[in-house]
Amino acid sequence: MHDPSTVAHEIKYPWWRSKHQDVYGKWSYYHDSFITIWHEDPETDGSDDSCGWFIRSRHADQKVLEAIVKDFDFEWDRETGGWFHPVSGDPRLSLHAIALNMFATAVHRMFDYDWDKRNAFMNAHLYQILYFAENNTDSMYEGLVQKYGRSRSREERVAQHAGMVYTWILRALRPWYKHPRWHVWHWRIQVHPLQSFKRWAFSKCCRCQKGFSWGYCPTSNSWNGKGPSWTGEEGVYHNDCRNPEADCVAQAVGPAPQQAKPTA
Repeated sequence: MHDPSTVAHEIKYPWWRSKHQDVYGKWSYYHDSFITIWHEDPETDGSDDSCGWFIRSRHADQKVLEAIVKDFDFEWDRETGGWFHPVSGDPRLSLHAIALNMFATAVHRMFDYDWDKRNAFMNAHLYQILYFAENNTDSMYEGLVQKYGRSRSREERVAQHAGMVYTWILRALRPWYKHPRWHVWHWRIQVHPLQSFKRWAFSKCCRCQKGFSWGYCPTSNSWNGKGPSWTGEEGVYHNDCRNPEADCVAQAVGPAPQQAKPTA
């Protein structure tokens, strides 16, 4: 779903919330949120991540990306030492070996062929790279072995993997203070007890016109609600009042026909 809002920070209450028992019978405690700080992306490029919260190819230096694509294109399926077989596109090396070669090639280009910097990066991120290459949740595995078909052309596969590796490296190299979560000018601050007070004091159910108890979470028929305010809240209902159109439809149609009672 297209949503420019991302949780940047949370401030929790210092006291424990009531305990919770998981499916394994283990009891755990948690802290409720006191303040949630949201990052509201300005959507300057038409997407909900123009700031690069999760860096994609469109956020990267396109000249560097083009150079990495050319390097991958050269290494991809060359006759001697290529990563994949020229005809079938199947891996010629192990998946871990291919991933290590891809990352080493991209890093070498990014660091202007500085061997020391390349080796330092590879040593520092070896575990993460190997895990990203192949695991059972989210990895390079499906793309490397063409698990879901061979409809992609060679050029598309080269560009896809070059962009994937390049942006992974950019995320790993980005200093913490350059992450969009620190874009203070894009923050929206949500104070939960104040929000609860506004809803309790000023919001009314659109159907029964009664208020909501403290901490109550009403339902709405709109995706674009503005939330509780000092002047009330539009389009919210009690859970039992969540279908305000039902009675209107019933009144328009009229009562349901009664079935005749069977005669003896």
